[in-house]
Amino acid sequence: MSNELTNKLEIAIAEKYARLIPQNIKNGVKIFGVTGAYTPDLSEYFNGTIGEGTDTASSVAKMIKTIPANTTVPGDSLIRAFQYSGIETIPLIDTKYVEIMSYMCRGCGSLKDIPVLNTERVYVMANAFQNCGNLTDESLNNIMQMCINSSITSNKTLSNIGLSSTQRTKCTTLSNYQAFLNAGWSAS
Repeated sequence: MSNELTNKLEIAIAEKYARLIPQNIKNGVKIFGVTGAYTPDLSEYFNGTIGEGTDTASSVAKMIKTIPANTTVPGDSLIRAFQYSGIETIPLIDTKYVEIMSYMCRGCGSLKDIPVLNTERVYVMANAFQNCGNLTDESLNNIMQMCINSSITSNKTLSNIGLSSTQRTKCTTLSNYQAFLNAGWSAS
């Protein structure tokens, strides 16, 4: 995204949603790696609405329809990044620098698909998938693989990452479950 387009986006959003200051919008947009990823027609990417939260990342996420694949998350945190957004699919994004994924997708009732994200540095994933009741079996398998690959050393349970009791039961039937157990995790 050009600087001119970035500035126009910041101004347009700030004018419509005065409670968010341009610097926060800029920082929030950077979280999702839009630099170089958007075309001038932003309608392809934005819903045009924003949530009630004041958290920059989740506020911007509520506006985003899609996130470009192969986006690199530049910071070490995805805390509340997609929280309460209407996102249905999280593309394969580069999370090699991310260490914290707490509440990442909390309340994303429309979320169905999540790939195996790089979680090698992640040491906290508390409630990352709380109230994400529409996750596919493949996504649940991918989430277990993310747990296996993570650096989490305590509270290694599916309930800690926010999966419902129905989802935890379903996980016990999936192909990654034994490897998940072998890595010191449990479904409780």
